[in-house]
Amino acid sequence: MLVSADEDGVHAIERLLVDVLRWHALTVDAAGCATLTDVVRAIGGALEALAASTEASIPLAVRVTVTGRSAAHGELFGLEQQLRAEVLALAAAAGPERLWIEKVRVRTAPPDDGAAVRARADALSDLQALLLVADQDPAFLQSLREDLLVMVTKAPIELQTLVPHFSEIRAGELGALVREVCPGLMAHIAGAD
Repeated sequence: MLVSADEDGVHAIERLLVDVLRWHALTVDAAGCATLTDVVRAIGGALEALAASTEASIPLAVRVTVTGRSAAHGELFGLEQQLRAEVLALAAAAGPERLWIEKVRVRTAPPDDGAAVRARADALSDLQALLLVADQDPAFLQSLREDLLVMVTKAPIELQTLVPHFSEIRAGELGALVREVCPGLMAHIAGAD
């Protein structure tokens, strides 16, 4: 704000826009999405709406977070980089100076709580039963830590600070990681079934 004033008081107030970049946290609900392609379309629509609602002369820095219980959850498992590449392509199509994608996060969940898999009484339901208690199995967690430490120690130094789970792996604190990964893994396997 530019305020013109003197000893007699305020004479004028003028709004000055001085930002050169606007930050947005864009949350996209993937509840109605069944595939990666559907999720990309939903993100594209949300990015278009965001760009249309913002002054065209100011570039946008956007963090995209995909949320919701979605049938696409299993397909998205492990495809964060592909999804990011798709979102970057959407941003480039909107204009290279218009949108900058800071990060794409996948925070979806499977459409059900796993009851359908438990009811199947097959190898998939047996795997789900094992994974439900995997975060409490010391022998499994130790074996997993040993296997993951090989990868962690070979990773480039740049990744050592960028991947938050690396410090958990080194410390042997894998319970939270297992709980985070298991639903996506089950949805992915069930989707491939």
